[in-house]
Amino acid sequence: MASKRKKSDENNQQGTTTRKRSRVQPSLPSGERAVDNREYGEGYGSSREGLRSNEGASNAEGQSEGLPDTVEGTLRKVPENPPLPLYEANQIIQAAEGYWGLKPGSIRGKSRQFHIVWARYIVCSILHRKGYGLGSIELVVDKANGAARHALNQFDAITKTYSKYREQAVQFDRYLWKKVTANSREGYRSVAVNR
Repeated sequence: MASKRKKSDENNQQGTTTRKRSRVQPSLPSGERAVDNREYGEGYGSSREGLRSNEGASNAEGQSEGLPDTVEGTLRKVPENPPLPLYEANQIIQAAEGYWGLKPGSIRGKSRQFHIVWARYIVCSILHRKGYGLGSIELVVDKANGAARHALNQFDAITKTYSKYREQAVQFDRYLWKKVTANSREGYRSVAVNR
């Protein structure tokens, strides 16, 4: 192993040449480097004013109007509407748990009992009609893929089939309107059931 290293070191020494020194800081006859007396902003042989001016520099394509490319590139990724606030979703979930007398966290829980599932369906329907996407609803309600779509389909089927469930959804919407409007300045838009 050591012999291989010696051979490679010998090969490297044969091909090496002395490095050329930079012209920016020339060497003196004594072997020392000269002091660089350039001021900050001076380039390699050009004047300070030449570096600061934009003469001769052309703008990139599309730079004549609008924002710089870096900002416009970042803005392309930003959706037109800001994300919906989660405090509103949390208020709706808490109101539903209070309305049906459920334990806190039961709507987000794993229970399949119908009185809990029904409240979950209504919450998912309200959140969807308020503008939350299916993925956002699943995150808020803490459910797996497809659960929000299933909840919306079940809610629509139940309210179309049974008028009492539809009436209860409308009553909860009114309750939610009173509860949320009392605590906020913006008010609450009724969305639970299409009338």
